Amino acid sequence: MCKLLNIENLTIVANEKNRKVKITDNVSLSLNSGESMGIIGESGCGKSITALSILGLNNPNINIIDGNIFFENICLNKLSSGNLRKICGSKIGMIFQEPMTALNPVFTIEQQLSEPLKIHLKLSKSAIKSKCIELLESAGIKNASAMLKYYPHQLSGGMRQRVVIAMAIACKPKLLIADEPTTALDVTIQAQILHIIKKLIKENNMALLIISHDIGVISKLSQEVSVMYSGEIIEQDSKTNIIENPMHPYSEKLINSAKELNNGCNHLSVVNGSVPRPEENIMGCKFAARCEFCRNICKEKKPSLIKKNNGNGYVRCWKYINDQNLY
Repeated sequence: MCKLLNIENLTIVANEKNRKVKITDNVSLSLNSGESMGIIGESGCGKSITALSILGLNNPNINIIDGNIFFENICLNKLSSGNLRKICGSKIGMIFQEPMTALNPVFTIEQQLSEPLKIHLKLSKSAIKSKCIELLESAGIKNASAMLKYYPHQLSGGMRQRVVIAMAIACKPKLLIADEPTTALDVTIQAQILHIIKKLIKENNMALLIISHDIGVISKLSQEVSVMYSGEIIEQDSKTNIIENPMHPYSEKLINSAKELNNGCNHLSVVNGSVPRPEENIMGCKFAARCEFCRNICKEKKPSLIKKNNGNGYVRCWKYINDQNLY
């Protein structure tokens, strides 16, 4: 398989007055054509910022200061905005977290769905309307022809998310990015949306990068998983290995709490303390203050992301290094 997406040592900062606050630190991940990867972590860990950086959609005060993002061996973060726009929408599609803000309230669904078809596919007016109906139907909308004349505020949250999905796949992109695609939807609608995404990536042989704080969502759609904590990737592995045998204490707590919730336990696993603020200068492991296995070296020296002994996964943890005698 060819390497479709390759993020190398990505460091992103936010410019605040007279200082730069690091949001992500040396984030690396790669995705092959037709494969799927989930990025999971708490709110504020940098997962959405990483995804938005691929498309160059972060706020002007948020910048990449180190590392590169390659798509089909093209360095996206070095492209002009015009050349980047030629790739975004045609070869890379995105399902945004909140469909009400992703859709323009003053344009009809037909006007908004038509735009990428005009820009990237150069279709005729009649062909565009037929394609819009086809796209809405593929996203699970039955009365697609009538839906074209609606405005976003006339649709339910689930219907709006289906429209956003239709827009994201309009040009049959090679990579689909989904940022918390089921946020604020009820459980039944969540399941429908996940089913639609899974069906579409399989039918169109698209690679998928999905961002979520919900391990249940990640497990339904991902083959590989990257766990993020405080701007860093702390563990990467197959979905099976992450869920059944997590090696980082944070990953283990994350997985255990999800299993306990699904099993109806009265008490869930708790990670004491809070996530460090981005401006904090931490010399050692960022999880050390909350980790029950913390030792002096954890506070004094930052662990590297090293390859696991079994399989192709990676983990950033002094406990693992010590347990495996990898000093």
